[in-house]
Amino acid sequence: SAMTSKRSSRRFAATAALWLSAAAGCQLPEVSKWKLPEPPVPDVAPIRKERREDAVREFDERRNAAQFLAAQTSWRQGDQPRCREALEKVLDRDPNQRGALLLSADLALETEHPQKAVDSLRRALSLDPRDAEVAYRLGLALETAGETAEAVPYLRQAAQTDPNNQEY
Repeated sequence: SAMTSKRSSRRFAATAALWLSAAAGCQLPEVSKWKLPEPPVPDVAPIRKERREDAVREFDERRNAAQFLAAQTSWRQGDQPRCREALEKVLDRDPNQRGALLLSADLALETEHPQKAVDSLRRALSLDPRDAEVAYRLGLALETAGETAEAVPYLRQAAQTDPNNQEY
């Protein structure tokens, strides 16, 4: 244990000092009066816990980024099932990942599930109500879902929030 290791270290240090003194022909000091200082040993458990949590967080961020890139690649290649699978993994871990919510909405519209697109875009807009792109896309998804009257305020919001955008 740690206590045994401290004693062993002290014994070794004392023995080494005696041998070195004897080898040099010096008079040996009275070792029994030596008091070695206690080394400060901080509790490293909290530091290790914090490092472990940081490593897990960094791993999750990198994994989410990699799976989001895989979803985008699958989307560009027209592989909707793989795109959906990768998006589900990302959104299971981080339901507020903006890019994954937007791609999920695109996928839902492409596969003729406009209500799923509306749900994804509503969630994305709840994260940042001033996001003009999301408001615009939500308006388009609502139009596709046949809810034109509900779409108009979102389309108007997008145009007012980002008046220089030619698309809105």
